[in-house]
Amino acid sequence: MYQHHNSEISRPLMDKLIETFDEKWEDTSYGNDSMASIGYETLEGEWIIIYIPNAAECDPSREEFSTFTVNVCDKYFVEFENIDEVIEAFKNGVGEFYEVTEAIERKAAAEIN
Repeated sequence: MYQHHNSEISRPLMDKLIETFDEKWEDTSYGNDSMASIGYETLEGEWIIIYIPNAAECDPSREEFSTFTVNVCDKYFVEFENIDEVIEAFKNGVGEFYEVTEAIERKAAAEIN
């Protein structure tokens, strides 16, 4: 993990998520990212990435974020306020989470139209 991710905040959260989820999740942090992350590669070769908070309060101008953001296969993003919400969202595995986020996307598209 890189220094600018603020490992004092992000490392314990990352460790808890990796410990809680199955062994297919891995550290996907990259040096140019403002946040640390873990990811899961689907059978289709797409990625689900969870970006982990690096601050207690959001200040995007300083690249400080206090929420978890899940990038689902580069199609849409889901935001969570705390680690318990993330764990709850994935408690039945990635497959069910993927189905739920597709339903969220369909609902959002219907509201726009």
